[in-house]
Amino acid sequence: MRLICTPRSYGRLLQRHMIHSGVPSNKRCTVAIIGAGAVGSYYGARLHEAGHDVRFFMRGPNLDTCHVNGLTVQSIAGDMHIPASELQTFSNTKDIGEVDWVVLGLKSTALQVVPALVRPCLGQHSRVLAIMNGFVDDQLVDLLPEARSVFGGMAFICVNRISPGVIHHSFYGPLLGGLARVDPNQQHELELLEQLWQPTKVPFTTTPTLLRGRWEKSAWNIPFSGLSVAMGGITIDQIVGDQGLRKLAKQIMCEVVAVANADLQAHCGGDDWEPLGEAHMTKMWDLSDNMGPYRPSTMIDLLAGKPIEVEYLFSQPLQRAWALGVEVPYMHMMVTQIEAIQRMRNLF
Repeated sequence: MRLICTPRSYGRLLQRHMIHSGVPSNKRCTVAIIGAGAVGSYYGARLHEAGHDVRFFMRGPNLDTCHVNGLTVQSIAGDMHIPASELQTFSNTKDIGEVDWVVLGLKSTALQVVPALVRPCLGQHSRVLAIMNGFVDDQLVDLLPEARSVFGGMAFICVNRISPGVIHHSFYGPLLGGLARVDPNQQHELELLEQLWQPTKVPFTTTPTLLRGRWEKSAWNIPFSGLSVAMGGITIDQIVGDQGLRKLAKQIMCEVVAVANADLQAHCGGDDWEPLGEAHMTKMWDLSDNMGPYRPSTMIDLLAGKPIEVEYLFSQPLQRAWALGVEVPYMHMMVTQIEAIQRMRNLF
């Protein structure tokens, strides 16, 4: 996995992605984007750009603005605009119809509404890719038994919606995907997922162990999104630029990696797994040191008084640490603060 922090290095990754994917890209897929916030809109726009038939589920001011002005993406990978005449938007997923792929860009706080939103779009061969934060995959499989396969996705990017219908994409890394549960046709399923993304500008890679991918993303999310919220809503440059917070973030990241490796060993067993280590943590810090005043989605929700992703992003990893007997005092302290903020401000 590579994390890309400059236009030049992004271009090198994109070139390798287009040359070495080795998967046919001639199939035009129907795709429903359910959860067209910053992440969903960005990836949906790239799929549309590549020629897929993309249908966006939107609501409120975002829907109203896109009906008039279309969808605009300001991106390190190249700006793009989908005019209103081309943009397919729907206020009800029942009107989208059955699709090949459902791409979920929802927050984990919305898991309870996933079946009602997704089922109208599912046919016999429909597959679901959940580009979501936290350890949500087992629950999604249980919620969507009708889906042919459920995949999890980890987006290593910096992207915000700066106004209705306008997405700003400032830093770029790969989209990592894997199956939520073991499938006897795993290789075929992963190839279909690769085929979806191969013609796009999105550097995409698959992982045979989704659990590892979730921990790779959590090694950044837990310390940085966590401290951003615990400090009342600060940007990433403030964390990396403060001596005390930088040290605390490093301590929390080390604890997360320790839990990740214990969890991977417990689930994978034997020698057939690769631990996270210094190389991955260095990549996380390289990304963070060059990120600037990025506002994580949890921080944005906190300041807006919206429900924040606590259970699957912070509480569950802490519970896994306890179950595995891994001591995580710094992580415990931070998660306790975040849970208290959620209770006191009723951000459920």
